[in-house]
Amino acid sequence: PVTSRTARGEEKARIAAAAREFVPATGVVLFDSGTTTTGLAEIMPMAPELMAFTNSLPIAETLLGRVGTLSILGGRVRRETQASVDNWALRALESLRADVAFLGANAFSLEHGLSTPDEAEAAIKGAMVRAARMRVLLADSSKFGREAIYRYAEIADVDVLVTDSGLDPSDADRLTRECGVEVVRVP
Repeated sequence: PVTSRTARGEEKARIAAAAREFVPATGVVLFDSGTTTTGLAEIMPMAPELMAFTNSLPIAETLLGRVGTLSILGGRVRRETQASVDNWALRALESLRADVAFLGANAFSLEHGLSTPDEAEAAIKGAMVRAARMRVLLADSSKFGREAIYRYAEIADVDVLVTDSGLDPSDADRLTRECGVEVVRVP
């Protein structure tokens, strides 16, 4: 059956493919948990000079052997998302400085920013935003204009939004004009 975790699979695959251009050959990268960020990990080229950190068990398994160094952030693992959360992961993120963070979101809007329905996941996602020099949000257009209870970042905290062509061009222009976000809309 189609679930919320597998819905819009074709759009998410195209978003992941477009986000691949933002993966550096060297440096430090953070991978947030999520279906679209997992899609990016699945198409990652071999990158022996790249150091990757993630709180996602599926992403860690996918990246093992593809990057030079892989670290999984410890903590309690949420069954629903297979992501580690809570203090161990937060403490690790507070000590990191990454070149790029690839982020997911359950919802994002101009008014409420990036949000998720789980408080512990929001804390981890917010820590990833703060730890990275460049933040790339991978989110399909169905998530735009929606809000979840826990906000973890403002839209202006995002450098690049990679989304599908379902995002209205006027909304994309507004995100760029009002928040300074580079919007990549994939067909």
